[in-house]
Amino acid sequence: YTTPRSAWYPFNTEKKTIRKLKAATKHSPHTPSSKRANSPTSARLDGTQTIKMPSTPMVNLEISYRPPLKVGTSVIDGYLTVIVKSCQDLVPKESGRSVDSYVWVAWGVQRHRSRVIKKTSSPQFDSHFLFRTTADGGKLSVEVWGYDRIGVDEVIGQALVSLSDLKPSPEINALSLELT
Repeated sequence: YTTPRSAWYPFNTEKKTIRKLKAATKHSPHTPSSKRANSPTSARLDGTQTIKMPSTPMVNLEISYRPPLKVGTSVIDGYLTVIVKSCQDLVPKESGRSVDSYVWVAWGVQRHRSRVIKKTSSPQFDSHFLFRTTADGGKLSVEVWGYDRIGVDEVIGQALVSLSDLKPSPEINALSLELT
């Protein structure tokens, strides 16, 4: 008969406890974010866990819309001015990487792209785009993309805006849209 190791080494259980506490402090919310793991949960010294729920990615726009005017048999083109202000809570497709993002805005066959904002999950774009409109109705498409210098860019999210829901000029439509 041999004696189990825990019986002749009384500090064995204490060492396991110390290892667990060290592991918990590595993911502690009091540890600087640069040293914290990218996980939605974090452990504390008392053994409890806090769960941070991910926020919904959003895009903030300002839109000015003048619908086309019908004068007799002719139609005067309208315009749509879109200002992409910012995005919030963008999540990279690959964990552990920063978000480099840009925005595509499209109406019909007209498309415009913003510049790339690097290393932030809440980029400030302040990009202005002008579209000519020849018909009432239609949808404005807004897509947020993740820029990848080496690989293929990936869609982070997209949103649609119906022109029939917008107030005509001179009012500015300030919108915060969830990205799907």
